[in-house]
Amino acid sequence: MIYLTHGSEDSTDLDRVYFFDEKPSFRACQSFCAESEENRNIAVVRGGVVVECFKGLPDEVNNGLLRTSPLHRQEHPSPILRPVTRIIALKVARAARVILTRLTRTSFRHAVKAALNAHDLDALRRGLAAVDFRDAEVDGDALKSIATQLGQSRALARGQELYTKQEIVAAFPDLDPLIYRADSPRQSLQALNSHRDQLLAEIEGVAVDLCGPLNLLRRAPASPARDQAPIDVQSHGLLLDLKAERCLALPVEGVESPLVAYLLDGQPRLALAQGFGALSPGEEAALLESLDAPRLDLARYHHTFCLEGGALRHRGSRHRFTGDPVDPAEFDFIHRSQPLR
Repeated sequence: MIYLTHGSEDSTDLDRVYFFDEKPSFRACQSFCAESEENRNIAVVRGGVVVECFKGLPDEVNNGLLRTSPLHRQEHPSPILRPVTRIIALKVARAARVILTRLTRTSFRHAVKAALNAHDLDALRRGLAAVDFRDAEVDGDALKSIATQLGQSRALARGQELYTKQEIVAAFPDLDPLIYRADSPRQSLQALNSHRDQLLAEIEGVAVDLCGPLNLLRRAPASPARDQAPIDVQSHGLLLDLKAERCLALPVEGVESPLVAYLLDGQPRLALAQGFGALSPGEEAALLESLDAPRLDLARYHHTFCLEGGALRHRGSRHRFTGDPVDPAEFDFIHRSQPLR
């Protein structure tokens, strides 16, 4: 079986990702990862990129392996051939869930559990804001995990990918005692509050419309000065399923509308919202060629959308997107569509 060792060069843990042709069942993955002292993960690679994984996000696993596997002696050649675009808002949402999960047995448990059960980026933001890390009674492992997630998320929100302890500490020196589990890390807990506050400020330009677990992200109208922030630009039209922690559709550069992903006759397809401009056949072909599998995890979804009462609704579901009324002309989807490879 092919595997790669990865992680920080000075790590005391043995982190390995094992590659399977198909992702096993959840219980089979659990059993495989628990049967060794190694810190194991499972991934599936197609076309030279990670398309599925047991732990974490496919785009993060893909790029993290590319960055850190050369730091370790390997028994096998890497099946990963290229980096993929990171989905910033999805990382922030997952980081928030990882952090809040570490706090479910603290005095903040009620606010934390409400946020975790909502599958809503705004609820996750509220859950993080409700925590004072100075009063969170958690162990050193939990503090390291929280510091790692905050550091990685803050950096990625600004367009920088961090995958090792050294990289995080170099970017945020005040997290050093927590990342490296100092003997008395609690004196550094205010740093977690500070980084949490700064992360929330860095993502305040992202607004959310909800449809059940689906989060349709857009730039907040009141934040024009933040248009150049990487997370703001990428998130305008981003569609996330926060229950599955996967990206369903991503915006097309230069097109002010969501790129809608759906299934037609069992085949995943794309449609662009009419009224914002359309792509030429050559541009469509280039777009489809550039799409990375980790960014469109469509095989398990059957999402279609329709307009009802001026709101975008998930067909076959009682859920409707919240937010401002939708102009029907803006969401009159073009009939032509292109199959995804």
